[in-house]
Amino acid sequence: MMEQGRSSLNSIPSFLSKTYMMVNDHTTDTIISWSSTHRSFVVWIQYDFSKDLLPIFFKHNKFSSFVRQLNTYGFRKVGQEQWEFTNEDFVKDQPNLIKNIYRGDDILAIMCLILIANGRRLLVLVLLLLH
Repeated sequence: MMEQGRSSLNSIPSFLSKTYMMVNDHTTDTIISWSSTHRSFVVWIQYDFSKDLLPIFFKHNKFSSFVRQLNTYGFRKVGQEQWEFTNEDFVKDQPNLIKNIYRGDDILAIMCLILIANGRRLLVLVLLLLH
């Protein structure tokens, strides 16, 4: 099951590529930027982010929807003090890693396919043993 919005050329979901572009844009560093570790990003001013940036990149201006999408792709919030998010494959200057990020439901579908394939192998093995 491939998520809608994934490009066949680079296989990166549009949500992730747009988020990477926002974080990587130095002109918006006062609103959103990479953390000092370069392994997470911080939304510094939630109001400006929602009002000014989200509508440019997405069809909404709801911060909660943006956070929900991040969670769907396996991002987690870092600490409680600020809106900082991390994913091991979302790293500054390494956009090639983004292809390793999948939606939670994509991972579930892949696991189901693996289980089905393994189940078929097991069935074939049992049938061979019975004959």
